[in-house]
Amino acid sequence: MTTDEDEFEDIKVVTALMKGVVSTLEMLIDREFAMTNIRAERAHERPAGAGGVHISFRFGFLTSAGVGEGSMIVPLPDALAIAAYLMCVPDVEVKTHRASREPDEGLKDALLEVGNMTAAAIDDAVRGLCGPDSKVKFLGCQGVKSDVRPAFKHTGGDELVVGRATSRIHDYPEFELILILPELRAKEATSA
Repeated sequence: MTTDEDEFEDIKVVTALMKGVVSTLEMLIDREFAMTNIRAERAHERPAGAGGVHISFRFGFLTSAGVGEGSMIVPLPDALAIAAYLMCVPDVEVKTHRASREPDEGLKDALLEVGNMTAAAIDDAVRGLCGPDSKVKFLGCQGVKSDVRPAFKHTGGDELVVGRATSRIHDYPEFELILILPELRAKEATSA
């Protein structure tokens, strides 16, 4: 059963991690990466992205709360836009990449780099929240069909923290950014 204290802790963690990720990616792609309506919820199953193919960036977590895995889910067009901007592709070409169903090798490599940069941002936020011995590692990315749960190690029934935010890159349409985490506890909460 989730308590009010858990809900406060979850939104604190989700907000810190999402803001860290968006700030890092915004700086790297040199385009606005807006985020509003951040929320957190508990789930016993991995959520799926709706409305089309998504890229799932998978992460491993090691904190005082234990070892676990999680994922950040981004719609394919937006993930490709981030990757293309990371490669310094002009806006006109980014539109073409956003419409692609199969990224070329350069974009695939850039997606992996997006995953590495995202993991570094999450790692920094987790160390600040959970202590300096905490670690987050990028474990790869995969395309996931609409309404299909991303693959990562999770025992069914174990609680996950799911962060959701309304996001927008540059002048493209808004999308839902989903961050799935094992339970993480900020150091203030663990020392009580």
